[in-house]
Amino acid sequence: WPEKRETDLLLYFTQLVDITEEIKVPGGLDLVSAHEPVIIDETYAGFDAHLAKKGQLESRVLAKVNRRQIPPDGYPEFRQAMTAARDWADAVIRLENPKKEGK
Repeated sequence: WPEKRETDLLLYFTQLVDITEEIKVPGGLDLVSAHEPVIIDETYAGFDAHLAKKGQLESRVLAKVNRRQIPPDGYPEFRQAMTAARDWADAVIRLENPKKEGK
């Protein structure tokens, strides 16, 4: 996505992605590397994502496009939400056993 637009953007693709994923992990592993929660709720788009470990690893993600036609003045907030979604998808999530030395 370019940083700026001078014309409207018309989108014709999925407007909502709502994913909850639960992954069982072996006992004794702690979440040591992950994104902080992200909440972006703007007029044209939004992104909300959380990661937690409570006996299992749970990832909850909601990406939405609120309007199909986005004017140039609304484009920065749309771009912010879509960039956050891409960054979240590229995240490295790491679990480690804190009892093992050097890990």
